[in-house]
Amino acid sequence: PGGGSGSDSGDKSPHRITRQDEFVGAVGEHFVYRALKKLSGGRIASNAWRSGNRQHFIDDDKDGNDSLGFDFSFQLSGQRYEVEVKTTTSRSPSQVQLGPTEVRAAEKAARKKRGAIWQLWIVSDALSSPTIHILGNPYVQSEDFYVDALGALVRFQLSRAR
Repeated sequence: PGGGSGSDSGDKSPHRITRQDEFVGAVGEHFVYRALKKLSGGRIASNAWRSGNRQHFIDDDKDGNDSLGFDFSFQLSGQRYEVEVKTTTSRSPSQVQLGPTEVRAAEKAARKKRGAIWQLWIVSDALSSPTIHILGNPYVQSEDFYVDALGALVRFQLSRAR
């Protein structure tokens, strides 16, 4: 299910999604949507927002799809991007939990030499002073990430984020 919220606790147990998590996730995705529209000079349309959270903010009778493995899909300068947004109220998160569809989409993009670039975007301090951190794909070999053995818990340091 959607929500876009990632766990930032040190606990490795599965994170239960609460109504507050869903709210925080929706707020983070809306912040990213507004930033994308502004940075693209309006070239990114509302149909780029693909997750179910779009229905809370865009009145176009489209529900969105939370099984794609990403929240946004758009094209800029001839390159297609798939962006998964994880949102937290923490100022300095260090890990997020990816769902199975997100892991599959990121792994698929990592294996391909061409095609969509899958990226993990973190929105920190979402309810006070939201900041977007673009982290890239944790399944592309990089020193910026640690992915647990199950492939779903992604650890990172924001100071190393791109």
